[in-house]
Amino acid sequence: MEKYVFYSRDIAFNIYPKASLGEEEKKQLTADGFKKIGFEISATDEVAALDKFIAHFKENTDALKEYAENIAFASLLFVGIPLIA
Repeated sequence: MEKYVFYSRDIAFNIYPKASLGEEEKKQLTADGFKKIGFEISATDEVAALDKFIAHFKENTDALKEYAENIAFASLLFVGIPLIA
């Protein structure tokens, strides 16, 4: 399996085999406004790498949503209990 890296600019994502990117290519991506995403994945091909990236992103998004809901509930309890008592 090969390692893949991700670069993004606005809503565009590019996937590259890590071994294929030289310093010149990295500089060109930066000059074009792309930023490296701090995520590398081993996969058989670019499609599999993208699928794994999407699954990872969805997992993190769901975890953040759950955290936000828990914090909101805890905040309501913290504010609501003194008002009741």
